[in-house]
Amino acid sequence: MTSPLPEEILKMQGSYCGLHDEEWGFVKRVGRRGCMVVALCWTLWLSMLGSLTPGKGEEIPVVAYIGNAEPQILGIQVLDESAKPTNSIDPGSGFFLDILVRDNNTLADVARIRAILYSPSSSPGGANSEQDHYTFRWDSSGFANEGGVGSITVPQCSVPSDRTVAQGTWRFALKLSKNARQSAGWTILVRVEDEANLTQSSRALEVTSFVSLTIDASQITFSGSPGQVVAANQNPILVNYASNHIVNLACSCTQFIGVLDSHFVIDPSSFSVDDDPVHSQAQETGQAEVTLSTQRLDILVGLPIGTGSRNLYVFVSIPEPFLDQDYRGTMNFELSS
Repeated sequence: MTSPLPEEILKMQGSYCGLHDEEWGFVKRVGRRGCMVVALCWTLWLSMLGSLTPGKGEEIPVVAYIGNAEPQILGIQVLDESAKPTNSIDPGSGFFLDILVRDNNTLADVARIRAILYSPSSSPGGANSEQDHYTFRWDSSGFANEGGVGSITVPQCSVPSDRTVAQGTWRFALKLSKNARQSAGWTILVRVEDEANLTQSSRALEVTSFVSLTIDASQITFSGSPGQVVAANQNPILVNYASNHIVNLACSCTQFIGVLDSHFVIDPSSFSVDDDPVHSQAQETGQAEVTLSTQRLDILVGLPIGTGSRNLYVFVSIPEPFLDQDYRGTMNFELSS
């Protein structure tokens, strides 16, 4: 059988084995067995070279593992309803929250974004409530109001149009309750997660004051004789209020001037307001009855945050003697801090 090795290689192999006594000290020590091993190695190596077909290679699978890069929050911006930057929001009014994110594994690696808004009376892990704590989320299923208070307008929310790039903005369209506590110390905490990491960042937010007051009586009327203390015909007068901070209900009063003869007037001090139906109690069952003035005076103190209603009872002490005619004036009710 003819050897596939080139003649010059065979000569080299033979010379290598034959020179072990003169030039190859290692081979000399191991003897003929060592020469046979070396010759066998040459033969295998050259046989492998001879088995490759010119112009063709061998395909070898290669696996390249790309490590996970932690996402970054590059910016948190608050915009008002006109999409103008702002540092404060009005409770009950819509606003936008823009979150700029970077992920060097591309934005497709971002799994979840959570926005937590909380007042100084709460904390990041606090319970969700209209007054102090709100939680909103984006993930693969879309945008959601995770905390169940406030609201999120999903059609106005958006995600980056191209998530194969490294950087983009998520927009949340939100609204806090009218009961959200008035404070300049609110915090917006944003958490961004990918498959392996969570990163977070925060910024300050102010929630401005909100108050609302309605009275169910379009007018207050009295009828009586001189020397009498008379209750308003509309008693009890229902007052409905809403506020995002503790407030007082105050009232002021003008003179009531005679329609036919303006020389006769009823002074504000003839009127009083109470939160129970009994005039001039020796011991009050509620807050103290208040005699009115042209100056604003508190008649209900410490109304709590939120919405509520109270009954008011208005009285007038008709002077004696006094001209029988109609008298007209104004009472002004308002909420004050």
